[in-house]
Amino acid sequence: FQPYVQLSGSYSSESQSLSLPVGFNGDVGDKLLVSFELSPTYFRFAEEEAEYDLEANVSITLLGPPLVDDGLDSEFTITGSGSLMGGERSLSITGKAYF
Repeated sequence: FQPYVQLSGSYSSESQSLSLPVGFNGDVGDKLLVSFELSPTYFRFAEEEAEYDLEANVSITLLGPPLVDDGLDSEFTITGSGSLMGGERSLSITGKAYF
């Protein structure tokens, strides 16, 4: 597993934002890829009150056998994210097969 921390921010006369994602990427065996990220954020626009959020992202990818002898592995990915303070949730499912 490979942990990481990332800092990003911006400032202008109209808005300020700051984000500090913390997470990891890793492999479970040869066929399962996992990533997780927890990201606290701060945002303020003009004279409005500052907003805070905490977002979580999880992604799981299952690698399948290639469809041809020398092809790339097939992929099936489930990605979920959600705002822990705002209540927004999303789920995405994708699949790739290489010929």
